[in-house]
Amino acid sequence: MTRSFQKKQCRICGNTRLVLVLDLGRQPPANGFLTKRALKRPEARFPLAVQFCPKCSLLSLCQVIDPRTLFKNYRYLTGASVPLVAHFEEEAETIAQRCIRHKDDLVVEFGSNDGVLLAALKGHCRVLGVDPATNLSTLAKKRGVPTIPAFWDEETARRIRKKYGLAKVIVANNVFAHIDDLHDCMRGVSLLLRDDGVFISESHWVGNLIGEGGFDQIYHEHLSYY
Repeated sequence: MTRSFQKKQCRICGNTRLVLVLDLGRQPPANGFLTKRALKRPEARFPLAVQFCPKCSLLSLCQVIDPRTLFKNYRYLTGASVPLVAHFEEEAETIAQRCIRHKDDLVVEFGSNDGVLLAALKGHCRVLGVDPATNLSTLAKKRGVPTIPAFWDEETARRIRKKYGLAKVIVANNVFAHIDDLHDCMRGVSLLLRDDGVFISESHWVGNLIGEGGFDQIYHEHLSYY
């Protein structure tokens, strides 16, 4: 049985006076893609509602599903999107030019998916991916990108630091929306990043959701809207 819990305080500032702004009822996880055999049983559904923090302005889901259910076997592939591949290849070139000085420099990406970004960087430096989806880490390794099948947190960062050393660059592209414990996440970044290192984060903008009615961005994987 999949576990979930209600988020009663803001994951950024800790405020407990959150305001419900949109309730979409009980919905199944968006990327379930159930087999015919699985469809013989009732599909799991969870509350899908968005709340607002008046203190720091974060929009977030009211309910958090166990991330192991959502991400251990993940169906979204970066490599399936031609524009996204081009975007990450351009980002890799920018990182190589602006941040990398030696072949021994280490670039770590968490939520690295199938390794598109790091594959474009591996000729410039050492690279390491971190992603909880075992199917994606297998695909990344086929691209020649070493990948740890794990969730990113302080403990994962500690293990990487011990084995690989400090990172010159840490990348988090389109993954912050998926993380519940952001403080643990950032402790990991602080622990692994060199003093002269660079942290790069890319997140979907909540302005598109509010201003352009992008309600399809609201689903259980997206816990926060920045």
